[in-house]
Amino acid sequence: MFFDSHAHLNFEDFPDDYSQVIERCQKNKVKLISVGANYETSCQAVEMAEKFPQDVWASIGMHPNYAGDKNFDYQKYLTLAKSSKKVVAIGETGLDYKENPSTEIKIKQKELFQKQIKLAQELNKPLIIHCREAHNELLEILKSETSLHGVVHCFTGNLQQAKQYLEMGFYLGFTGIITYSISYDKVLKNIPRKKFSLKPIPLIWHPRLFATKETNQLMSNTWPKKLLNFAAYLLKKLPRKLRLMP
Repeated sequence: MFFDSHAHLNFEDFPDDYSQVIERCQKNKVKLISVGANYETSCQAVEMAEKFPQDVWASIGMHPNYAGDKNFDYQKYLTLAKSSKKVVAIGETGLDYKENPSTEIKIKQKELFQKQIKLAQELNKPLIIHCREAHNELLEILKSETSLHGVVHCFTGNLQQAKQYLEMGFYLGFTGIITYSISYDKVLKNIPRKKFSLKPIPLIWHPRLFATKETNQLMSNTWPKKLLNFAAYLLKKLPRKLRLMP
């Protein structure tokens, strides 16, 4: 059985056919967490989880890229979280400095992140963290808090940063981005195997080999050598109950 811990079937890319996608997941024994990026998609994630109670769960939160133009209504998110037992996490939330945001936006992102940390603490739920080119700043915030756990999805930091996340109880998620630099090899070889996961590959996180090709080509047996070797390594080394395949 596969478990996708970070799915966005609640996004506008799937306005009409998300049910068909979930039905295909059911046939192939794939379960998933539908992750919100703002209040609207968080509500949709909860609705989706209620509609497919055996196979879908929900995470609610606000992506850092919304920090500049949307207000985070703490009470609304708290009420939404308490409205359904299918809400299992808070996020995705974090910091995103990829597009070199202004100092004002960086401050707003940090404030938004801290509000969702508080929400996760109040509800005793894990965080789903999004972080791009801001790991040191994000780690600084986490170190000032207590009782936190969760996953840093699509991890792109270095080994030192990875170890700090692990020390705080977080898991790390990896995508096809690991094929873009050999620096990720050091991270993968030096973290506990029980503390990472492989992320299904959307177009923007595809392996380097397919940087200009369609996503469906990634579903073939022509994955980059690094991912193949990594998958083989997992199958060989992981305990059977933790393997990605039967």
